[in-house]
Amino acid sequence: MTDPGATRAIILAAGEAKRLGPEAGDRHKCLIDVGGRPIIDYQLAPLLAAGPAAVTVVVGYQAAVLERELTDRYPSAGLRFVENPEYAETNTIWSLALARDVLARGALLFNADLVIDPEVVRRLLAGAAARSRLAVTRAACGDEEVKLTVDEAGRVTRIGKQLDPAVCLGEFIGAARFSPACGARYARELDAVAADHRDEYFEYALDRILAEQDVRMLDVTDLPSIEIDFPEDLARARAEVAPQIRARGTR
Repeated sequence: MTDPGATRAIILAAGEAKRLGPEAGDRHKCLIDVGGRPIIDYQLAPLLAAGPAAVTVVVGYQAAVLERELTDRYPSAGLRFVENPEYAETNTIWSLALARDVLARGALLFNADLVIDPEVVRRLLAGAAARSRLAVTRAACGDEEVKLTVDEAGRVTRIGKQLDPAVCLGEFIGAARFSPACGARYARELDAVAADHRDEYFEYALDRILAEQDVRMLDVTDLPSIEIDFPEDLARARAEVAPQIRARGTR
């Protein structure tokens, strides 16, 4: 039985990673080796090391393979799997909607293709559970990045790829924590819009509720991280980001 005091977390791992091309081979993207570890280990290892965790992984592409490999790798974690059988025709908004029962109670949220320093996870876990936070790096952005605008108090006011980079503070790296109140509101918004916008990213629904929710920026600019979408991202993760994480001596 899952520890009722366990930290809830959702990892979105349904996608096929078409943009990565032949670099992925026949491996699920989150299982690709980076620095001697599968990509998903950069999220799961520090999460499980922090204490009891109730982790839900949303799967789709190679679902059975991914479930088997993650269960074998983390036999004591009690991972829960939710399948998105329409992964090829939907985007992350639909995958998150399938796990909205977890989100509605308050949860951490990760994209499965993140190579991140474990301190990112620890910072998300630190502090009051009643505060919602999005991990952000301050940097100039282009069209591809998920961008944010933030007010003077550090409250996130807008989020999305479509925002004008000139007015954005930086990039949301795909790691977040939502309070029970915010998670419940977010889950209701997913109920309302996900079915009609299944090709959107999960940030589409989040953007719609930011005006009424206190969601803060968590600055992780000082920590190595990268989201792996393209071959050049994978090359940089292996050549730069993973060695930087190792050099910091944390797992």
